[in-house]
Amino acid sequence: MGAGKAVIVIGLVFLMAVYCATTVFAQSESTKGDSSQIQKSTYLGQKRPGVMPEQFLPHILLDGVHSAPTFSPDGSEMYWSRYYIPEGGKARVQHIFFSRYSDGRWSAPELAAFSGVYSDGGPFITDNGKRLIYYSNRPIEPGAEPGDEYLSDIWYIEMTDSGFGEPKRFPYNTEAHDGMASAAADGSIVFQSNRPGSYGIFDIYYSELIDGAYAKPKNLGTGVNCAGINFSPLIAPDKSFLIIAYNNNGADNGLHISFRKQDGGWTKPISMGERINSTSVQRFPGLSPDGRYLFFTRAGSERGVYWVETGIIDSLKREVLEQK
Repeated sequence: MGAGKAVIVIGLVFLMAVYCATTVFAQSESTKGDSSQIQKSTYLGQKRPGVMPEQFLPHILLDGVHSAPTFSPDGSEMYWSRYYIPEGGKARVQHIFFSRYSDGRWSAPELAAFSGVYSDGGPFITDNGKRLIYYSNRPIEPGAEPGDEYLSDIWYIEMTDSGFGEPKRFPYNTEAHDGMASAAADGSIVFQSNRPGSYGIFDIYYSELIDGAYAKPKNLGTGVNCAGINFSPLIAPDKSFLIIAYNNNGADNGLHISFRKQDGGWTKPISMGERINSTSVQRFPGLSPDGRYLFFTRAGSERGVYWVETGIIDSLKREVLEQK
């Protein structure tokens, strides 16, 4: 066989392999501009949502679901927390569960290997997939009694091909409540806390990762925090925006978004609107691994996990810029 024919054959074999390969992210670049094709395609094993939020995997994420799912970078695993009464138990507890995507379907929920003893919630997998952050009332000293469920600390676990490492406590926890954390691509984190110095009932704090060490957390101030409860913050991987759940003393509740300014500060958060905030409690915002979809939870009669195109974030950013 001539060199030219060999190259052609190798090329055809490669193209056939690419064509036949299946992943959880099933949509080619060529159909991105065709909304009808996007609606017919699947993503994470589900029909893609559009500009209106739709419930995500209600047959998997049910029965006490508390946080929205966080995904491994390739979308093959997801983790979330739920409240439930364990078999043989008498009291409701919060633990972290996971599911794997294989052969076109998500597996039945299973208790995560590192959870099940203490009250654990709000898992977040970092952008590189190497660390899972969560909050827990796990005691600092092994074997000690766990703390109050509502006075949790932030913990993290290193994720490797061989499994989970030992849980480690975030260095700037306090005796107050610290929890519901998310991380940017560079490792810097945002979290909620009612530690001394907070303006509201809970405030959002930011800790930058510098040379492998976390800087002392900074309160984002009254420009970001309302006078009520500020909780379950999500920071964008590139730190360009911050989504916060508000419970502002009964008014202007729901998910709000703030954008990073050139000077490093943040714009005044604005409501993400009625499409997102249809009930009194929307929380636990999260992103799909490629950033195309926003996830969040709703409580009450609409309880469940919802997802929607992140184009709404771009629209809100234009609205903020037009107000300047």
